[in-house]
Amino acid sequence: MIRLKVMMPTHVVLQTQALSVNVDALGGARGFLPHHIDFACNLQSGIISYIDEDKQEGFVALDGGVLVKKGQNLFISTPDAVASSHLADLEDFIARKAEEDRKLERSSRGTVARLEVALVRRMMELQGT
Repeated sequence: MIRLKVMMPTHVVLQTQALSVNVDALGGARGFLPHHIDFACNLQSGIISYIDEDKQEGFVALDGGVLVKKGQNLFISTPDAVASSHLADLEDFIARKAEEDRKLERSSRGTVARLEVALVRRMMELQGT
């Protein structure tokens, strides 16, 4: 069995025994079984799946993070996550994160545009025009 623990800075999202765990790492999808070698990687935002000791599938939607597999322990640290036994239950979390990402991107674009305008104005001032 794998001792799976998914943690956020404020609390533990999930702690369970698992037969297998599947994640989306930055280098591609990874699967873990109990005797997998020790391993560490960065995770992209997405959904991890696992099979618990009762052979039931479970899911965790997470906002990126870090995975460390050491011995029989598999730790995942992430800034935000939600766990469910039903994939459809994670839809709200995913929609909320997508909207937050869109707002951040719009804000970033506005900031970059303001910086570009300020740079052009300053260059014009330096040229004396």
